[in-house]
Amino acid sequence: MSSRFVFLDTSGIYPIFSPNEHSKELCRNILKDLLEVYNANLITTNWIHYEVLSKLRKHGLEFCIRFEELIKKGVLTIHKVDKDLETKGVQMFWAYKDKSWGVIDCVSFSFMHQKNIFYSLTMDDHFLQAGFYPLIKIDHKNKPYKSYSDILFY
Repeated sequence: MSSRFVFLDTSGIYPIFSPNEHSKELCRNILKDLLEVYNANLITTNWIHYEVLSKLRKHGLEFCIRFEELIKKGVLTIHKVDKDLETKGVQMFWAYKDKSWGVIDCVSFSFMHQKNIFYSLTMDDHFLQAGFYPLIKIDHKNKPYKSYSDILFY
């Protein structure tokens, strides 16, 4: 798999399509950067896909439809979590008892390791704890900010 891939996590993609998220503009700008400046390939798992759809559903189906357009247009690729990846994620969940990582996080980390993906459009500091580079960080006042000045793909 190409190293130009960026993993999209729920906390990075959901605000773009949600009607009332304070980080909407930041996430949109980073997504635009990824596509137009870095020519990145955006990828996520079907588990994140379903989590985003479920969260957007409370705002109405039109928000789900807008999100689905990314997939239909080929901007976002969805990778189906198979049994092997699910098993690795669950094993990671149980192996890191000192962390507050959820099962979905652990499956995402396992997927990123498997595909050699380093960057993630996320605000979740668990990605940093797991050794990945989140493109959004949260400052001491709990305000999200763009955490990169340049992205280097290898």
